[in-house]
Amino acid sequence: AVFWLFVLPGFFIMFYWRQELKFFERLIIGIAVGTSIIGLASYYFGLMGLNMKYQAFILPPVIIVIGLISAMKKKVSSS
Repeated sequence: AVFWLFVLPGFFIMFYWRQELKFFERLIIGIAVGTSIIGLASYYFGLMGLNMKYQAFILPPVIIVIGLISAMKKKVSSS
C-alpha cells in the first residue's frame, strides 16, 4: 500500500529528471515528494468533497500520468 500511494507517484514525478539524477536518488527524493504531493492533494480534494475512500484509487494514477506526460514533454522539447 505504501509503495502504491507514495513511492510510485513520487518516482514518476521525479522521472522528469531522469538524465540528471541516478535511480536511487530519484527513488529517495521521489518518496518524499510523493508523500507531500499525495498529502496536499488529498487535503484539498477532501475540502472539495471527494471522499477519502476514493482518493487512494484516484490520486496515484493521476500523479503517475502527470509525471509521465511531463517527462514526455521534456523529451520532445529537448529533441
